[in-house]
Amino acid sequence: MNERCERYVPFAVREYGTSADFTAENAKKTAVCVRDIMKAEAPISRALLLKRLYACYGITRTGAKIKEAADAAIKTAGVSETTAGENSFLWLTAQKPEEFDICRAVYEDSSDRRAMDDIPPEEMAVG
Repeated sequence: MNERCERYVPFAVREYGTSADFTAENAKKTAVCVRDIMKAEAPISRALLLKRLYACYGITRTGAKIKEAADAAIKTAGVSETTAGENSFLWLTAQKPEEFDICRAVYEDSSDRRAMDDIPPEEMAVG
């Protein structure tokens, strides 16, 4: 493993509100949760961010309104996005994918392991 590999620490899911609070109209409030997840895990796959975001609001099933609210929150959070194949990855604006040189492949617990689809290719190239 590359010496630049660091410990991966997943975002600790906590309550930010209820599913009733999770609306496009509340995008500013929901964006706080998106930014907190991003600070802990960016770059992160869009799918994994959504999993964490929904968990913070107790959402177990999604429909068009929930997806619309999530998209609004992500847009409001002001993150950048790249794609690789069918996967999208979200980055903090300060992170430059073309300069990314960190590998997060050290896990404290096997349950923290990310699926390959959740790791951006820029990170895989380093490790």
